[in-house]
Amino acid sequence: MDKSAALEFIGLKEPYSEELLQDRYKERLQYFRMLYAHAPNKSIEQIQQRNLEKLEEVKRYLLQALAARQQLLEQKFGPPELKIGALQKEHVAANGATGWLILHTERRKPAAFALFSGVNFLGRKKSTEAGNYIVIDDDPYVSRIHAFIKCHHTGDNLFFELYDGDGTKPSANGVFVNGHHQRVRASCVLSHGDTIQIGNTKLVLRFKNEHNTASGEMAAVLKTNYIDSVQF
Repeated sequence: MDKSAALEFIGLKEPYSEELLQDRYKERLQYFRMLYAHAPNKSIEQIQQRNLEKLEEVKRYLLQALAARQQLLEQKFGPPELKIGALQKEHVAANGATGWLILHTERRKPAAFALFSGVNFLGRKKSTEAGNYIVIDDDPYVSRIHAFIKCHHTGDNLFFELYDGDGTKPSANGVFVNGHHQRVRASCVLSHGDTIQIGNTKLVLRFKNEHNTASGEMAAVLKTNYIDSVQF
């Protein structure tokens, strides 16, 4: 089966995740079942029966493709690594993570970095400023303090706001979101699943809720394809 044809049949495009695939499968399954149930004649009924059979085949094929991709990653880079930023353990225990940044970059070992309420700095080296630090020390295009994410509550809602630079000046190579070539100007509010690029490093934002875990969110991200890198 051709992958592009399978994606077209189920109504998906690259990159896709297992969660998105399952959702689209349920939508298509309901749709084809409805067409089958209301088929005006045997000929149309047989067409819809074949569509239902093909849908199961497409689902299996795309799930196998995701599994094969994850296995290849683990063979190449080893098992995913779980990290938290350079925040004191007692602060972590007292406050708890509000989300994670999952390192999801070609030819790089996956990792999960915890985010906390307040300011979370992203950069090449830890500074003396107060806050949580996510250190990316293997990318020469990342500035000392390249960007920061401010996690703050407004009413009952938690917002993740991304800023380019250290708060006084922008980074040398910019900050990009979801592969868009326009660098972040001042700040932008992030959504669950957004991909942030600093230097050549891409990190996927995953929100924390009462049910999910860092390892579970990392596994979900590893089943998705890479966002195209921005050339700066």
